[in-house]
Amino acid sequence: MAELQNIDNDLYKKIHHFVNKRMGLYFTENRKKDLIRGLNYASESFGYKDVNTCIEQLLSVNWTTNQIQTLANYLTVGETYFYRHREQLEYIFTHYLKKKTPQTKIKIWCSGCCTGEEPYSIAIMSREFSFISNQFDIEIIATDINSTFIKKAVSGIYTEHSLRTVPKTIIKKYFTQTGSNQFVLDEKIRDKINFKYLNLASNTYPSEVNNTHCLDIILCRNVFIYFQQETIDRVVKNFNKCLNKDGILFVSPAETFMISRHILGKIVTAPVTVFSKNNGNLNNNKTPETSVLKPASRVKYNPKNTKTTEPKSTKTIYDTGKEKIKLSSNNKDYLKMLRNLYSKKRYKEILQVFKNIDINKINNDIKKEIYSIVCKSYSKSGNMEKAYDQSCRLVDIDKLDPESQFVHASILLEADRIREAEKVFEKVLYLDPCHIMSYFMLGNLHMINSNIEKAMKNFKRAHSLLQREPPGKILDDTEQLTAGKLKEIIATMLKARQMKT
Repeated sequence: MAELQNIDNDLYKKIHHFVNKRMGLYFTENRKKDLIRGLNYASESFGYKDVNTCIEQLLSVNWTTNQIQTLANYLTVGETYFYRHREQLEYIFTHYLKKKTPQTKIKIWCSGCCTGEEPYSIAIMSREFSFISNQFDIEIIATDINSTFIKKAVSGIYTEHSLRTVPKTIIKKYFTQTGSNQFVLDEKIRDKINFKYLNLASNTYPSEVNNTHCLDIILCRNVFIYFQQETIDRVVKNFNKCLNKDGILFVSPAETFMISRHILGKIVTAPVTVFSKNNGNLNNNKTPETSVLKPASRVKYNPKNTKTTEPKSTKTIYDTGKEKIKLSSNNKDYLKMLRNLYSKKRYKEILQVFKNIDINKINNDIKKEIYSIVCKSYSKSGNMEKAYDQSCRLVDIDKLDPESQFVHASILLEADRIREAEKVFEKVLYLDPCHIMSYFMLGNLHMINSNIEKAMKNFKRAHSLLQREPPGKILDDTEQLTAGKLKEIIATMLKARQMKT
């Protein structure tokens, strides 16, 4: 196709609405070109020379499943890789299956599976965690709206880009290199997955026909970022019907705020957040969210009574269990080590190192960052009481530091102390009126409390501030969320509100 044809404005609005309702795909204004491009290519495959004529014809008849599949092939973009959000996949074997009765069947559904990296990652891990998985009969179903993606998934052929986070030992064990940049997955792993076409915006699930009933685990990751909230709620309600009593749902870390707690309960088992049909209470075990924090038990820390001089440097050897690191008593060495461990998600080792630090001899700037890393590590490890205690010590160092207050507010939110978290997020904005993530978090809290007007006000302010940021910039205090992606998420929420009013 040499040049894209323009689409009439009224016709664009109609097809935009159709794609949203029938396929669940919502294109924000800054993705309008993507929709127009996809429609041009789809019309050509349908045999039309004029895209506007094609759209008019398609809108005047009932679409067949094949037509929807063909259009989806041009409107959905696949970007995924093996072992993505690895900690979530490991949770299945290290936590969930350990609480299930052995010798039972476990059904896993990878919805929106794209080109198959996710379900295949689970199949590989089931081999690697065989001492657990062998106790169960594990069935993996994988679906997507894009039939081209499914065909690629079935082939099991991938490039180095898809394997970029996979250990070399795993690649060597389960893949055969057949070209300079081509790897074929072991047939025994491929045979473990049952790939099917499924449109999440339809009402075809739960169903015995497509095997989406009586499920133990559903993964729907990096899918909801393309949906409106109304569609997300409808899909999650259907997921709720699909799940067994103790069934769980995984979404990507950037999508956890999109799941209504009125539909599924939230479980925090650090560093993973999952959603459970059983009111957030898996097998009746207490989760960190249900634990009670006791602020009265905290001993108040007074930074004014501590010395801030750096001690003389002496060399020591610290053994993390995985490697031995030579450290001086210069506290910048400790901070560098803590940053490194945190980037690798080695939270238990961070807490071990912290025990060896004489915190009273550190200057306040370094001390703040150490406390920030430590309280986040306690949170990721599931010890919310310790996380709260350390976050309080953090804000005691400098009550006027917005970043310290944001960490404190985030810990309160993780502990489900919504009202307190809301007040502290507001304090952050008083100290820093341009703190994007605080506006975003407040918007979500107001949504939870059904205060739509306040929610939209905060979302609009966050969206306005994001205009100044480069789209590819990783935002502070997020799990690898870019400014461009957050801007797109907020734009979708604002547009959904406009349509309702």
